[in-house]
Amino acid sequence: MCLRPSRRLGGRRGQTAVLGVVLLTGIVAIASLGIFVLGTEALGTTESQAEQERIESAFVELSHEMATASANGDSVSSISFDAGGQGVSTSGAGGQGAVATSDAGTIRITADGLDETLTMGAIEYEADDGSIVAYQAGGVWRETGEQTRMISPPPVHYDADSETITLPVATVSGDRDLTTGDVTVAHNRTTPFSHIDTVEMGIVTVEIESEYCVGWETYFESETGQADGQAIRESCDEGDEGVLRVALGQIDIKEGTFSDGIVAGQAEISGSGQNADLDLTDDAGPYPPMDGIIEEMIDELGGDENTTELSDVEGETVPSGTYYTDELRVEDDIVVDVSDGDSAIVVEDDIVLDGGELSVEGWEEDGNTLQIFSSGDMYYTSGNSGMCVDPCDDSTDSQYLQIYGTSEMHIGFEPTGGGGNPEFEGLIYAPTGGDTFDGHSEHVGCEEQLCIQAAADITGSIIVDSAYVHSAAPEGMYDEAVEHFAAEMSADGYVFPAEVTYLNVAVHELDVEN
Repeated sequence: MCLRPSRRLGGRRGQTAVLGVVLLTGIVAIASLGIFVLGTEALGTTESQAEQERIESAFVELSHEMATASANGDSVSSISFDAGGQGVSTSGAGGQGAVATSDAGTIRITADGLDETLTMGAIEYEADDGSIVAYQAGGVWRETGEQTRMISPPPVHYDADSETITLPVATVSGDRDLTTGDVTVAHNRTTPFSHIDTVEMGIVTVEIESEYCVGWETYFESETGQADGQAIRESCDEGDEGVLRVALGQIDIKEGTFSDGIVAGQAEISGSGQNADLDLTDDAGPYPPMDGIIEEMIDELGGDENTTELSDVEGETVPSGTYYTDELRVEDDIVVDVSDGDSAIVVEDDIVLDGGELSVEGWEEDGNTLQIFSSGDMYYTSGNSGMCVDPCDDSTDSQYLQIYGTSEMHIGFEPTGGGGNPEFEGLIYAPTGGDTFDGHSEHVGCEEQLCIQAAADITGSIIVDSAYVHSAAPEGMYDEAVEHFAAEMSADGYVFPAEVTYLNVAVHELDVEN
């Protein structure tokens, strides 16, 4: 019998070939579709990036034009402005124009005798992805919702050499849409604040409330040269959302400040008090007061859970560090050991010498100091009390104990009990900045800021507005070692602000429209 080949086998092979062609065609089609989709996405991303770059460049150019208009006064200029899309008003879809608004944030400036709040306008462009490019007060920012990036810095400038803050606030008048095309920039008016051109030993606080707060914070850190946050008193992510508080202020006590035993604007002396080392000249004055800095320190350290309370220190020896206390009452002996670094005690209220002795030791090797900052008074209730630098019988090391008080500190060397003579070796700095002292304390008997009505043993130098020196006052109290001494503020946990002597502020209102 002859067997025929099966056709069914050949049929299956034919079907397999057809399936292979179909599958191959499908794979190629899917791959082509994927390449098309990826290519389209990549093209869209490229176009979006190009659009963002054009918008950013347009805003930077606009900021330069507005700065020029602010500086030139009465002038009108025109530039070509790219507001995205085809120039459709922002009443339509996003990414199709920009909006100018006259109220988009505030800058509040406070200093001694000054409290001004300036309104900042803004010009904003919102892209389809929700990101925003904005002009505000001379700066250009990009906000993505997760971060704020500075594209161009504002003209707020801090010059460390001249200790000057220049703060020109360029803002827009009126609310309007801006579309792609020619835009005119016209200077409307400038409001200067020339009465605040000088700042002496005070804190200048700049508080910014803005949607672009983080960008402002980055700028101030870099501009003051304090990238570790020294100038920042309240960060954007603390407290109220979108609020930045920056503190700046002069803090140097220059060489020659401690030029005599008592440096005062006026003094009443009697009897042998004429022999006290007393300087009534004002060649180096008026000396700037410490009020702003001391208030800042109390606010910052008093509410900080990381600050050590002085009452928590066990034993009579206080190691190097920064401490806070409501009142510094010296009833027993206290030794502050500064061998491991400078020390500071921040006192919210009075310094009271009540039968004990506070001494500073460990300063010999590195020259470390103890600085006491107080917003209250300083007085003796007992003649058996004192403050000194160890060894306390040496009269050439008074700079290692420094007392800083506000312009209202009343100082009394007039103990009411305990016998003996009150002792003090150190420096006291509590000037009023040229104002007449009008403080009052029930614990100090005279009207002058410094009262010496006991045979006190005083070595060092005292800077005040006025003094009353009784006949029992000591002779030859001045420590000549501090004649060329320049004090430097130090308190671990509190960062002193950058120096400021001059503050130039002006608001420039501009009309910006198509």
